[in-house]
Amino acid sequence: DGEEIWKTTAHKKKTREKSANSPLVVRDYVVFCDDFFTVYEAKKGGIVTTKNIGSEPHVNTGPCTDGELLYIPINRKIETISLDTMETTGEYVVRSKIASGPVLFKNQLVVGLNDSSIEIMCTKKEGLSWNYIFSKRECKLVLSRPACAYDMLFAADPFGMIYGFSMNTGHLLWEHHYFERIDSPLLVNNNKLIVTGNEYLFALTTDGGNFVWERGYDSRKVTFPVISSPAIIKDYLFVGRDKLYAFRSTGSS
Repeated sequence: DGEEIWKTTAHKKKTREKSANSPLVVRDYVVFCDDFFTVYEAKKGGIVTTKNIGSEPHVNTGPCTDGELLYIPINRKIETISLDTMETTGEYVVRSKIASGPVLFKNQLVVGLNDSSIEIMCTKKEGLSWNYIFSKRECKLVLSRPACAYDMLFAADPFGMIYGFSMNTGHLLWEHHYFERIDSPLLVNNNKLIVTGNEYLFALTTDGGNFVWERGYDSRKVTFPVISSPAIIKDYLFVGRDKLYAFRSTGSS
């Protein structure tokens, strides 16, 4: 019925009042990261643990989990925290500041960085599995959170290109050129890759990156980047822009 159960905060933000990224729900906890990493009791809102991580992360970063560990993005590293003890168990250091992710898929951690690259690390062994640099000429933030499915990794760069990689080898399988940069997280549904641009919502096939359908928005152009995550519930696809839009997951109105 929409009744408020609890609300709380670990601290009072000094710089701005908006939330940096989406919360993660796991076991009986709600995990949230802004300039603090905080774990709350899901039912009562009590603080289980909190830690100052120094700087507020990019909007498309956020914690992920394998059910045993939390993976927390902190500047140029991913810190792992046990869900049983809430103690830090290790870390993964990356080459540049994290701009999107991490995404966890079959023991592989994927992050987009602020130097026009992505990195993939295996959680079962030390070191880098593979990485891909989108541009060696110009460093930009990879804000679009990658997506993983069917043993493939899908990513969008800051220059309007969308890619499909082999998750295991890093081999580039296909690429699709789009006319503007993509900042919104990617979404996979029924062998389709859903991509949210500033002016259009469109779908590509996951196996070859072929165009399937495209939908325009019914309102004015926006001057701000669209960074909200698309979501599918039953047969409906929801996209946040200047307002909330709902489409059939097939792309029809």
